[in-house]
Amino acid sequence: MESQKLKELQNQRAKALEKLKKACRECSPKRRKSEFVTCPKCGSRYPRKYIREFGCTFSPCRVCEDRRSLYSATSIKRIENLEAQFDNIEALVNDERERLIAQIRGKFNEIYDEFYNGDTYEIYGASAKSGDAIHYTIMIDTGAVYKK
Repeated sequence: MESQKLKELQNQRAKALEKLKKACRECSPKRRKSEFVTCPKCGSRYPRKYIREFGCTFSPCRVCEDRRSLYSATSIKRIENLEAQFDNIEALVNDERERLIAQIRGKFNEIYDEFYNGDTYEIYGASAKSGDAIHYTIMIDTGAVYKK
């Protein structure tokens, strides 16, 4: 038993993360043509080679530590929109995981124990139909459900 919807959402999440990383690389102040970058907020000016990149977040000014001052308004909007899309997809993934876990919990008459082990979620309990002890393992990333 696997959740197709969770797989599709995971693929969407991976694509959204790639788009966000690509936008952060393209909009980075390190990619400017000028040799020096000036912060419009504090007026500090330093060589482009000293700007550090922080993955999918804004590179801050070293003096005033403002995270958005080195970026153009268009770049800020673009990155913020992609961050919002990624956050929305992440929320959908978490909702689908919770729905899947709730669906599995419904198969139990009595739950003895539940464990979250990073990449798996395990539920031990008595079956609602027969009363036998059963154990389900849910893979968090793929949504695959295994009955033991």
